[in-house]
Amino acid sequence: VLNGLKIDSKENPSDSEVLVHDAKATDPTLAFALSRLSHPDHPVPVGVFRDVERPLFHEAAHAQVKAARAKAEPDLGKLFNSGSTWTV
Repeated sequence: VLNGLKIDSKENPSDSEVLVHDAKATDPTLAFALSRLSHPDHPVPVGVFRDVERPLFHEAAHAQVKAARAKAEPDLGKLFNSGSTWTV
């Protein structure tokens, strides 16, 4: 059962008190709290705590590069000659 922000074990809780975990929830708070439960104070939860779909890093990076190229063709000479420059 959920007691405020803490998970408590209780024998024979009513149906309305039973905590139901959703592994696909985007907020990781409950999954983390379940992962911290340990014997002998609580039963040890076993299984999938989180199953959240997110974009893969390389797919997001390629999409970002593609969007930047769609705005303007890259010009290295223009980049070097723009903004503050100095002589060494």
